[in-house]
Amino acid sequence: MNTAILLFALKIVMLVAATAQTAGFIGLFAIEALGPYEWQLMIGGTIAIMVSDSATHLLVKRMATAAAATDVQSGMATDRN
Repeated sequence: MNTAILLFALKIVMLVAATAQTAGFIGLFAIEALGPYEWQLMIGGTIAIMVSDSATHLLVKRMATAAAATDVQSGMATDRN
């Protein structure tokens, strides 16, 4: 259950980062008030998306490894070649 909550939190972080990145991009063309923050929003959003996506990948990879180990211990693993 904790893993599902962590995955959900990472997806929320990615959503917020994508929103910041989009606001920065729109600020380049349309919104003058974002002028001083355009690049910070775009670069920060991109970095946050990369970190969140990498963390999600590592977490899911760890979950798959744990599930495979559980299958082997319980005798449910089969050779799928």
